[in-house]
Amino acid sequence: MTQTLLETVMLLHGLFAASAFLSSIITMSIVYSGRLREKSLSRLRAFSLLTVISLLAVNITGLYGYISYRLPNPDSPRSIILMTWPLAHEVLFETMEYLGLIGPVWSALVAWLIWHYKGKIVEEPGLRRAVLVIMLLGFLMILGLSYAGLIPTMITPVR
Repeated sequence: MTQTLLETVMLLHGLFAASAFLSSIITMSIVYSGRLREKSLSRLRAFSLLTVISLLAVNITGLYGYISYRLPNPDSPRSIILMTWPLAHEVLFETMEYLGLIGPVWSALVAWLIWHYKGKIVEEPGLRRAVLVIMLLGFLMILGLSYAGLIPTMITPVR
C-alpha cells in the first residue's frame, strides 16, 4: 500500500500530538515530584521545549491537512462530515481549528517559566502550584482538542 504525501503528513500529525502528550506529562511529573537534581532540571527544560516543538509541528502538519479538508468538493472530508453529522464539524472541528492555535503559545509560556525560574519552580510552593495549574490546564486543553479532532476524523479521514 502506498501512502500519499497527505496521509504521511497526517500520520506525522498524530505522532507529534502523541509526542506533545507524552512530553507534557513528563514535564508535569517532574514539577509535581517536588525535587530537582541537576539532571532533572535539564530534563525538565528539554521536555518543556519538546512540548513547544511538538505542538508547533502539530499545527503545521494540521494546516497541511486543513487545505484538503476545506476543499469545496462534495467528496471532501468536510462535505462528508457536514452531510453525516454536522455537529462534528460545526462544534468539534471548528473548536479545534481555532483553539488549537493557542497550544504552542501556552506551552511556550510554560517553557519560559521553567527556563526563567529554573530550580525555583519546585522550591517555592506558590510558584510550583501556579506552574502545575497552568500545565494541567494546558494538558486538558490538548486532550480536549485532540478529542475534538479525533471524532470527525473517525467519520471520514482527511485524504
